[in-house]
Amino acid sequence: MVRHAHARIFIFEEYDLSRKRIAVFTTHLGSGLSGTIPTVKRLETEADVVEEGFSCNGNQVTGKEEEVNGWLKKMGY
Repeated sequence: MVRHAHARIFIFEEYDLSRKRIAVFTTHLGSGLSGTIPTVKRLETEADVVEEGFSCNGNQVTGKEEEVNGWLKKMGY
């Protein structure tokens, strides 16, 4: 079972994200996206959830701007 931080779940309870595009990104200490995208799809069935999320080890975030920008560019941003 994947356990998600309460703050992330709270966002989906508090805001109506239906008909919105959701791009999942996270930092972690080894777990990667750990099932986050399927969870978001389950919580927001009417949202457009981007299939390719972005995750980065929290100890290695320095210098990731180019990777993040490339990920955003793939989505048209």
